[in-house]
Amino acid sequence: MSQHDNDPHHDGDFSSDFKRMLTRRNVLIGAGALSVAGTALYAQGAGVRPPPMNPSPEVLGTTENGEICVGQPQETNGPFPADGTNTREGQTVNALTLAGVIRADITSSIAGLTGTAEGVPIDLTMKLVNVDTACSPIAGMAVYVWHCDAAGQYSLYEIEDQNYLRGMQIADANGSVTFNSILPGTYRGRWPHVHFEVFRSAQAAVSGEKALLVGQLAFEKTLVSGYYAADARYSESIPNLAVQTLSNDNVFGDSTALQLDAQMVKTTAQNPNRVAFTSEIGLTGV
Repeated sequence: MSQHDNDPHHDGDFSSDFKRMLTRRNVLIGAGALSVAGTALYAQGAGVRPPPMNPSPEVLGTTENGEICVGQPQETNGPFPADGTNTREGQTVNALTLAGVIRADITSSIAGLTGTAEGVPIDLTMKLVNVDTACSPIAGMAVYVWHCDAAGQYSLYEIEDQNYLRGMQIADANGSVTFNSILPGTYRGRWPHVHFEVFRSAQAAVSGEKALLVGQLAFEKTLVSGYYAADARYSESIPNLAVQTLSNDNVFGDSTALQLDAQMVKTTAQNPNRVAFTSEIGLTGV
């Protein structure tokens, strides 16, 4: 079984990396790293539960039609972001500067690496909206996404010779980006999820500016478990999902009901060979 957000293995010297992360990003990411370390002790039987996350306050907006949009909670980017904020074996890992990182299809590796992640194909559409201005769409911002493969492993870290399942796009006039990928697997201690960061622009992402939003998106368990059971490539994820709940997830567990609903992707199309999801990403203070 794989361990990640709750066990930062294969990530170089974690203690020294953690110190660097504290000085390079905001307090939220440092708190997330603490939660990672604490969850690892608990998961390994030490009986130490992770420290509680500091939940983001619930922020709501209302459209002209009276519909509600929800500010996405700020979350940890985890130990495997490859966004320039941490290292592997003493070297900074930054997929944002790779040639070809701006792309819709993130299933294949880029920048001289070859290989394709196998799994159930998915389309994930994310729409950026400004919670502070009646949930209006936000165009021009850059969205970076990454997630594990069907076996629960991350490229550039556990799979060092691949950089697939990572990519960035620029939001169109409707505030939308769509990524073509595979259904993520899952690993011990985590609910199936996708990581994302929103930057003011592609240049901001490449130059190392802090993300406006660091978030994670969750998948509905019944749907995911059905695809896992039908596809042998997800065999390692099945026992991990069987014992995982949203309430004990060290990221989603502190979200309010409205925040969790906003973090849960919505299924828009489904067949045995492909699934389409959508998610509204509410930003505040932008």
